[in-house]
Amino acid sequence: MTEYMKKRIAAYMHGTETEISNGVGKGYSLRMTLDDINDLERKPVQRLILLQCRAGNIDYVGENVASSFAKKVSGKVLAGDKEVN
Repeated sequence: MTEYMKKRIAAYMHGTETEISNGVGKGYSLRMTLDDINDLERKPVQRLILLQCRAGNIDYVGENVASSFAKKVSGKVLAGDKEVN
């Protein structure tokens, strides 16, 4: 295998079912929607841990942030269904 595989990546941000950001109060210097995530290249990542509120909301399975990232990494995506404190 010539490509380096990242073991674990954790992302700590604000989130909803359909976007992640650094928060409204900070002027959205970083904001990613499902379309932005879908435009990313696929990467070899063993585990992506999303620590954002509702990023893995089960009511939006297939159409939430976690589902979109799951299509972009080779490993597992872990995300919360409700609030993350």
